Amino acid sequence: MSTEILKKLAGGDPRAMGQVYIVADEVEANPALLDEIFKGALSPDPLVKVRSAQVIYRVASERPDYLEPYNHRLIEVLNKGRERQYRRHLIMLLPRLKLSEAEKVKVSEILGGFLSDKNVTVVIAAMETLVELAGNDPEKQVKLLPVIDELARTGSPAIRVRARRAQEKLFQSLTAEE
Repeated sequence: MSTEILKKLAGGDPRAMGQVYIVADEVEANPALLDEIFKGALSPDPLVKVRSAQVIYRVASERPDYLEPYNHRLIEVLNKGRERQYRRHLIMLLPRLKLSEAEKVKVSEILGGFLSDKNVTVVIAAMETLVELAGNDPEKQVKLLPVIDELARTGSPAIRVRARRAQEKLFQSLTAEE
């Protein structure tokens, strides 16, 4: 482990969140530490990797502006993540970021791949984030409707419920535009 900040995220009970809160507070006080946290998010140690993602999520919840310089790295980390908890935390913070159109396209491609994930929480998070990224853009919304419709018909019960809600949100937005 290369730094003291990442050492705080290593070891212990995988369910323990205490160190995540402490490290997130340290990063909020010193945003330069995000460099190390992003290194941790690519760590071969699965616990450091997941906890780093949790720190990024917590910091983004309070200070999304801190992550703006890291959009490219965040997309890289999202693309490489395989663990359920890791993916879910990163996916959920995406709507809070100011992404360029090119970044939105890349993120949408990655999230589209997550829609076939075996984990229900990852699929739901990806689907809901795709709806958020479509925003009020009718072209993006219309392209997303068949994807959401497929999930509403073929997904697990939890996915079907959330997909129907996503459909309603898209339909309301599209009809409000008319």
